[in-house]
Amino acid sequence: MVAFNKDSSHIAKLITDPLSLLSDDMALVSNMVLRSPIEHVPSEVNEIRSIQVSFLKMKYGLGSFAKYVPYEVVRQMMSKGEEAVLGVSPKEVTIFFSDIAGFTTICEAMKPNELLILLSDYFAAMSAIIVAHKGTLLEFIGDALLVVWNAPQDVPDHAYQTVEASIQMNEYLTHKEPEWRALGYPPINIRSGIHTATVFVGNIGSPDRMKYGVLGDGVNLASRLEELNKRYKTKIMISINTEKKKKVITHFLTRPLDLVAVKGKKDGTAVFEVLGRRIDVTEEIKNLAKLQKEGFAHYYAREFTEAIKSFDDAGQQWSDINAGGKDAAAALLKDRCTAMLSNPPPEGWNGVEVLNQKHF
Repeated sequence: MVAFNKDSSHIAKLITDPLSLLSDDMALVSNMVLRSPIEHVPSEVNEIRSIQVSFLKMKYGLGSFAKYVPYEVVRQMMSKGEEAVLGVSPKEVTIFFSDIAGFTTICEAMKPNELLILLSDYFAAMSAIIVAHKGTLLEFIGDALLVVWNAPQDVPDHAYQTVEASIQMNEYLTHKEPEWRALGYPPINIRSGIHTATVFVGNIGSPDRMKYGVLGDGVNLASRLEELNKRYKTKIMISINTEKKKKVITHFLTRPLDLVAVKGKKDGTAVFEVLGRRIDVTEEIKNLAKLQKEGFAHYYAREFTEAIKSFDDAGQQWSDINAGGKDAAAALLKDRCTAMLSNPPPEGWNGVEVLNQKHF
């Protein structure tokens, strides 16, 4: 009996210990905790060892799958324990588009292996910032990024998180520039467009092939804002929907850029440049924002002579801050006001600049 008990206890341990570890790991994987601390010691029981091998293959495959699909989407799907189906629902989100300025020129100037190293470093850093601020990276579109905040996971201060992430992206690129120049790499500068709107979010495509994405006019506008940075020579452009969020107003200093109706739209959207965090900006930058706001107040009141003076002062302030450069945004508004002095706008004019092209 003593010998039998000893043998049976050993046999039971051979079976239960690996199964217990396997069960714990399965519970973690069901919540998309893939890098678990559980070590799988190969079982001496052939059938259990086969189960371990099959599970580990599935686990590593799921980890690879999560690199192609937004992590939060996979995690939610796993937690529900249901098969993905087509379907979208309306939700307010903040949409972020960015791309690299002069990317074609960068590609032509670099060797393929160097370009791959540079882009890998760039994408890894941008992805880390996005994840840290609870964003969902939906797609890499060439050198561009499409990111959404507040879907699928809820992010109460999603507009603020988006703008803060965008600032941190630019800070990272500024920090890395000396290192990249030392390696002979060109600096990377990005343009970002940010818009807060209610859009449709969910699984789109066909029953056999789908992706998690966003649909709606708000997505298109965010993309257009990213493009509009070229026109105003800015880096971070946000819509009034994003700018008027309380936490954005409290933490960031902005200046108005224009009231534009992008191609295909009749209604105008007020757009703003993010100048920085309020706690970081200098008095000169604060004065730039003040002068620009005064210029727009005169512009909308059809006081074009006064508007020209304010935009001219804003341009000079920008030049002083940026070592003699030209402020494209203030210059554009100044020229428009000058033209309106000789050719006044018609009755009912509301200040909207109608754009007839998508790209600049």
